[in-house]
Parts: sequence; C-alpha cells; structure tokens
Amino acid sequence: MKKRIIRLIMPFEQCQNVDVIFPTGQNEHSAMYMKFMDMLGDRCPEQDANSLGSVNAKSDSEYLAELDEITYEKNDEQRYYEVEQFIDTEANYVNMLKVMVELVVSKLNPDTFKSRNEPPIINRFAFKNIFLNIEEILKVNECFMSDLRKCNTGAADDKCFGEVCASHMGNFACYRNYSLGFESGRLLHANEVKSNSQYRKFLESSLADPKFNRFKMLDILIGPAQRLTRYILMIKGNHNGVDPSLPPSHPANTNKSANPFAIITLDILKHTPPRHRDYEPLKRAYVKACSIASMEDDDATKLATMCHNIFQSFKNSSLALSNLIRQNRSFIAHLDAIEVHRTKGYQKRPVTFFLFTDKLLIAERPNYQCRGIDLLDSKNRDKSRMRTLKKDQMLRFKGWIDIEQAQIFEGAPDIPNSFLLFASTLQKHGRGPAPTTESQEDFFRKGFRLFTVPPREDVESDDCLARTVDFVTKFQHGQALAKRYDPKDEAYHRQWCDLNVYSNVYDTDSYTHANYKNNIAVVYLEEDKSVNIRSLFPGVTPWIVALVQGTSGGFRFSTWSKVELPLKKDILDSIPLDSATEDGKNFFFQSVFWNNGKRKTIFSFE
Repeated sequence: MKKRIIRLIMPFEQCQNVDVIFPTGQNEHSAMYMKFMDMLGDRCPEQDANSLGSVNAKSDSEYLAELDEITYEKNDEQRYYEVEQFIDTEANYVNMLKVMVELVVSKLNPDTFKSRNEPPIINRFAFKNIFLNIEEILKVNECFMSDLRKCNTGAADDKCFGEVCASHMGNFACYRNYSLGFESGRLLHANEVKSNSQYRKFLESSLADPKFNRFKMLDILIGPAQRLTRYILMIKGNHNGVDPSLPPSHPANTNKSANPFAIITLDILKHTPPRHRDYEPLKRAYVKACSIASMEDDDATKLATMCHNIFQSFKNSSLALSNLIRQNRSFIAHLDAIEVHRTKGYQKRPVTFFLFTDKLLIAERPNYQCRGIDLLDSKNRDKSRMRTLKKDQMLRFKGWIDIEQAQIFEGAPDIPNSFLLFASTLQKHGRGPAPTTESQEDFFRKGFRLFTVPPREDVESDDCLARTVDFVTKFQHGQALAKRYDPKDEAYHRQWCDLNVYSNVYDTDSYTHANYKNNIAVVYLEEDKSVNIRSLFPGVTPWIVALVQGTSGGFRFSTWSKVELPLKKDILDSIPLDSATEDGKNFFFQSVFWNNGKRKTIFSFE
C-alpha cells in the first residue's frame, strides 16, 4: 500500500519524491501552514563529502619526535659548509624559477596576447592549471633568498640562519596549492604538447635558451612540487643523498653540482649543538615545513584529489578532467556491483558506481575480483590487492548522468541485493548549467538495467545488503538536495511506513523554472487564496497533482491523476478511526495524504 502510487507510475521505486508548491502570498506563520510543514518532516542536511585519498595531518609533537633520532656530532666546519650549500641551492632554485617566469610563464599569459589583440597560444584554463601559482612562489622565495644572503656574513648584525628559515617557512603555504595541482597540470601540459603545435614550438624555442641549462619543461615544473620535501631533508638529513619521492634517474637526484633541483646530502641539525642560536628555530622550521607539506586537505582539495584519482583510473574515457572537477561538486559514495541480464539472469559486467552531489557515474571494472577503489590512483588503495592486477587493467568509463534523471527501483525477487536503474527520458529544462553530453548518457538510455551487489570475499560476514541500502539512501538524499535550483528552494525528508519520503519545496516561480521535476506535485493554498493550477504545468504535467487547502476547520485534499487510483479496503483499514482530537485529525489527514487517496476524492476535516 505504501508504494502503491509509485508502482502504478514506475514499479518498485524505493522511495517517494514529491514537489510541494507554495504560491506567493501564503501566510507562513499560520497554524495550518506550520502543521502542513511538520508533515513533510525535517530539512535534509547537507551530505558529507567522502574524503577518500585526502591527507590527515600529524601534530607538531609527532614531527618533533622524528628529530629525536638525530645524535649531535660536533663539526663546526662541516656545519658552516652545509649552511652555505643550503643557501647556494636556494639561489640556484630561485634563479631557475625567475628564468621560467620571465621566458615562459609571462609570455604565455593570455592577458599578454589580449593586450596585443592576438589569440593566445593556450587558453586561460590551461595556463592557470599548468603554471598554477608559480609566480607567487617565486616572490616568496625571492624574499627568503634576500634574507639568506644576510646570514653567516661574519658581521655583528648578520641574521640568524635558523630564524630566517623559521620565519619564511610560514610563508610557504602556497607550495601546498601548487603540489596538489601539479599532477593535473602535468596532464594538461602533456595534452597541449601533443595537440597544440604552437605551444610545442614555443617551448622548444624557449627551452633552447642557455639559461635553462638543457632542463626539460617537466623537470622545472616539478621543482616547486618537491621543494618542501627538500627543505625537510636538508634540515633533518638524508644520508642517501636522494629524494625518496622521486626515481633515482630523476634530475633532482643526478648532476648535483649544477642542478638547482638536486638534493645535497646535508645534516644541518646533526651538526648544530642544542645551545646554538640556530637549533630551536631550525626545529620550528622543520615542523612548519612538515605541517604545510602534509596539512589536512580542505573540501575543494579533497574533491580535486578524488576527481583526479578517478580520472587517472579511466581507460579511453570521453570524459575530460575539467568536466569532472566543478567548484560546487563533491564526491559522496561509491559502490561495487555486477550488472545482470534482466531476462536471462547471467552476469554481464562488473561495475563501480561513483555518486557525486549532482552526477551518477558508472565505470566498468576489469574483472569481478578487484574493487573499484583499488583501481584509483590513490595512496590509500589496497596495495596487496593491486599486486594481483595487470598493469594495463583500468576502469572503463561507461557514462554519467544528472542525478535528478536517474531512478532506482527494487530488483528481482530471486536475485539477492539487486536493484534496477532507470534514467528518465525527460531532458533538462529551465535555468541552470548545460546538460551532460548526450553521448555520455547512452549507457543509461537503454531501458532498465539490473544490478546486484555480491558479498566481498576479503571481508568475513560482509553485509552486502547494508552496503546497498547505504548507497541507495545516499543517492535518494542527494537527489532531493540536487533539486534545489534557487536559494529559496528547500528539501525535506521523513519516513512513512518504513518508506523514505522526500519533498522538494518551491514557490510558484522557482517550480516553473526547476530543471527537473518529480512525478507528484502538491499545491498548498490558504483558505482565502486561489491559484491557476494549469499555469503551473505549461509543459509536461506530473502523473499526480494534489491540492491541499488549509482552513480554519482543518485540511481539504483533492487529487488528479493520469491513472486510476481506486481506494481499496486495505487502504481505508490502515487509516485510524480515532480522530476525535486535534492530533487525531492531523494523523488522519497524514494517513490519507501519504497513502494517496482516490482520484478526485475530497477529504474535509471540519
């Protein structure tokens, strides 16, 4: 009974979605208005973004504990040499950044071409994402270098090397932003080199300048991405003399005498006595550098990291990274499943669902044993499981669609933990961003698709039903939130007879311009108000339209439906007979309202 209307419209849907329209001029403080709003339940809270792949920062005390392993060795001459090496390395690094900005970055800036009324070599998006904030980094490092030159001069007023490091390290938060965007920038750079002949020729010409010392573009771009790690290693010490985050053949680990990106074997703290004026500041500099290098990601960074990991894991995808990352988009959940033939019952393909705040994405896994999460380019993936995969095994992008267009229904009774996925054929209308590319929706446009969620072999007593319910619930919740197209729009949730019910609340104007609409629309009116029902539905009319009037004596309720909705005895029997009290009246009306009464039947509670 509780899913009765839904089944007549679209069989076995797992929740009920209703649009509630309040025409302009309703008294929001009236008793009946507030009682009706109470029936809708509670406002839907915003969903928590999935922080998979994000960084959890250590505490300062944990970083300081890492320095306890250092045993002081007195060697003043070696210490003086190492400080000079640190300063020389910084000078070479700043010089290379300056050359890069002067000969490449400034000349490729689209604003430079705009001032000359010429088309840019690369567009603004590519420029910002390839070079990121390298100009900001140059400025803070030039200031750092300026103070470093005043250290160890022998003069009475020379600056304390440790204090200079500690004070300037606090300005290096800009490196975090560069490091997080570097991998995406590297991909964009590679794509531009491959597809943009002007960009390729410009770089070939610019890098031929002797000032670049035969370094390649990527060798220079990766410098800032690794710089904080190098400060950490030079202060604390690295007896192998190599950057462990890079391969031994990388320029940072070779040709060290003339290489601005080289890691020199330094043990500055090891040769600094605890009572030296540099000792405590150097420890602070070390902690600050570690904190910035591993600071906890903000929401935007978490999203960019996750989207990049997903993008990197796709093989032959028509989806661009720039389309995947959006400012207001968050990654919510994922679910591994198996697509099953609807009529014959055999397994068709293993897939992974990726749920975002506004999109549902499906990718095919290379085999039934692996998990989608293990194929992501993430440091948190299951490495033991990854060793069983071939190197070329990647996710295959199947398609994605606006979350408002997707619908999930109960699956086949004889297939455990199964559900049906269907995409509405209604196209987006009204205000809002452009719809998803049609070709990327083809996977969803071929009728109902049946999926099942099998138990995981690596987890004892895996509750695959709970995982399925959790994902479906997050999908339903996200879909209701996604249907808020105006700042005034709201989404509400309640349960009725164990069924999730989501209500999207609009005024007349916002409902008319909503991108996607539910199959059921309810119009609420005060007793002395009127509305032109037909004007609310100029295009496609919902399957069911209901009118609720709040009067001094109670609610009046009328429904119009495209399908016959007979009022059967079992529905009547579910409605409580005791409505003598005011609360009884309200519950009586709620029972009729949520159980969906007979078409055009008017219930008056006066």
